Amino acid sequence: VIAAATDGPADIFKYNDPTPSDKIGTHYINAAPRAGRPLKSPLPKAWGPQDQVAKGTLGTVNINLFGTGTRFLLAGGRGGGLQSRTAVDSALHWLAARQEADGMWDATKYEGIDEAVLGNTGLAVLAFMGAGNTPRKGEYMRTVAKGLEAIMRHQDPNTGRIGAKYSLYTHAICTIVLSEAYGRTRDERYAAAAQKAVSFSEKAVNNDGGWRYQPKTDVSDMSVTAWFVQAFKTAKLAGLKFNNAVYSQALTFVDSCTDQGGSKDSAGNVGYTYQANQEYGRGHPALTAAGMMIRQFTGTGVKNHLLVKGAEITRSQPPDWKRKDFYYWYYATYAMHNMGEEYRLWWNGKIRDVLLMHQAREEPHAGSWDPKDDKWGDKRGGRIYTTALGALCLEVYYRYNDALTSFGVAPDIDELLLQ
Repeated sequence: VIAAATDGPADIFKYNDPTPSDKIGTHYINAAPRAGRPLKSPLPKAWGPQDQVAKGTLGTVNINLFGTGTRFLLAGGRGGGLQSRTAVDSALHWLAARQEADGMWDATKYEGIDEAVLGNTGLAVLAFMGAGNTPRKGEYMRTVAKGLEAIMRHQDPNTGRIGAKYSLYTHAICTIVLSEAYGRTRDERYAAAAQKAVSFSEKAVNNDGGWRYQPKTDVSDMSVTAWFVQAFKTAKLAGLKFNNAVYSQALTFVDSCTDQGGSKDSAGNVGYTYQANQEYGRGHPALTAAGMMIRQFTGTGVKNHLLVKGAEITRSQPPDWKRKDFYYWYYATYAMHNMGEEYRLWWNGKIRDVLLMHQAREEPHAGSWDPKDDKWGDKRGGRIYTTALGALCLEVYYRYNDALTSFGVAPDIDELLLQ
């Protein structure tokens, strides 16, 4: 089924219980074809003569990305086009206005806690870089530069650890930031800081192949381990040095947290720790998605039975604002994106609809996502956390390329309209 009779975005595939959006997304178009500008492909006839400047007051337009709005889907790529990019821009605008003079994002001012400040700063900078901003280019280059300087000020020059007073969650997230900053700019300052952070991460691995809140502890957990695998994947893309054995060790740890040890009889569920898996034998949706991403990042093919089973588990629990969980949505978005094809398209439609429908549209928080009732956002990470993760979910389709071999670049609004 290519299109469906519905007032909202329709599914591109037909399922037993399709769940189209129950609200019409109304947005303003703030750009139009410029007179005399050559076009790479014809625009919809509804836009009028293509060689004339648009006149009159701009009105609203409802874009059905999987139905009559196919033009926008194609123009914007698999990520959802104009609406998604506009939502990202709105989120970044809100985040930029909340950056402190020292380059940090103070979670305590926005429904969060002090322990989340440095980690939130890392997530916010990732969201800006994912949209194509670097310290050298982009509308928010100063925002990114200040954020990176703040992170580097919190790095121990001797050990390389970032945020010693925080858990290793913070170090892993900030290592991703520094590695990506170097990968996008080739600036030697970022290279030096990132290499120190990566080397510390390599030394901090536990005997079971994973990581936890502090280095060299007895028991690892899937949540912290997933952030470290992302850090090493980003470092690999940036050309930083480390022992690739961390990948195989991490994969062994993921298997230990998977029911039936990840054997052919496994249902694909991934739990928090090895002990939890042994005692309860059941997983958690967010950790199952995190386990999928680790397997993908360490070279497991998407036809692997554990990845297919994990994708089916994820599809059985689509994003729902009444069961808000930005942490789960982040990992599921990246894992399903990496699966490609039907899984990617299906999840993209679901997460896009939820995020676009519930993004705040009124000041003072227009562009952000409310952390209330989110498991980790409510009175923990706060609004900075949910907004950064929401933007990262919408950016997945251009943050990395399909082969996960280089850093992607966000499409420009003109490219979305005129390519």
